[in-house]
Amino acid sequence: MENGEGTTSYPGPSNNSSQAFWTQEDTADVSGAATDVELLKRAWRNEKAAPEILTFQNDLVQRSREQIQLLEEAIEAFAESGTDDLMLSLYRMDLDRTLFLLRSYLRTRLQKIEKYVIYISITEELWNRLSKPEQKFAEK
Repeated sequence: MENGEGTTSYPGPSNNSSQAFWTQEDTADVSGAATDVELLKRAWRNEKAAPEILTFQNDLVQRSREQIQLLEEAIEAFAESGTDDLMLSLYRMDLDRTLFLLRSYLRTRLQKIEKYVIYISITEELWNRLSKPEQKFAEK
């Protein structure tokens, strides 16, 4: 929606306006988050479909954890400010979706490590695909 100032606004709270609209600047972070969610979904699907363990997506997992933390903080702030319950519910649903994808991705990797621990530990290429915490898990 054109707001008369030459920028597009979207329904939602804005940090720089008293109106209840998102500006393009406010949505810039959200578009990056959607990209990481899509990348996380792709990594999760690939991991579930692959017979061998794939390379750990460390940067993606780290960014997803940071986004989850930011989203949790935003939800708390929106709840305290009295934001519409529907908007709050949508944010919580997005948070739950991201949490599900991340947990399922990590759980799938741990299941593969448990199932094929001997093969992974004697194959250097597969061993190098694991993160440091996963390597510690496999050694136990």
